Amino acid sequence: MKVKKKLVFSILINLFVVIPLLLQAQQHNTSDISFKRISKGLSTSTINCIYQDHYGYIWIGTGNGLKRYDGVSTKLYENKFNDTTSLSDNFVRCIYEDKQHRLWVGTNFGGLNLLIRDHDTFRRFKPSHKPNTIGDNAISSITEDEHGVLWIGTINNGISLFFGEKKSLN
Repeated sequence: MKVKKKLVFSILINLFVVIPLLLQAQQHNTSDISFKRISKGLSTSTINCIYQDHYGYIWIGTGNGLKRYDGVSTKLYENKFNDTTSLSDNFVRCIYEDKQHRLWVGTNFGGLNLLIRDHDTFRRFKPSHKPNTIGDNAISSITEDEHGVLWIGTINNGISLFFGEKKSLN
């Protein structure tokens, strides 16, 4: 009889004390969470990607170019007709900074861009019939492995690998 009483008491404690406490712990208090919307200074309200580099700049990829935010103001990088050192395409899909602190920008139609920070210009990587070129103009993702090789995902032609020291693409 004592065993049954202990069992019933244990069930009642779990039912009325422990379970409500667990359920309460799972409920999140959202009153301390807030969001701030930022649209001032952006060329569009559609944001494709955001990246913070090692200098602390926030890079924002949009359909109307690349924005750099320094905490106070923004600077727009965009494609300029007949300027091969400008961003190759205004539709920015992805941004990545490699281990050497080089900033890479993948675009929708213009291939891959490397920011030359000293000159505030870009070097473009586009596909061609030559060997060791990037596989596609539409870049979807960029990452780097432990050997410093960039893995560049494309929309239509798989992955291209960039071997930085050799300055070639496979």
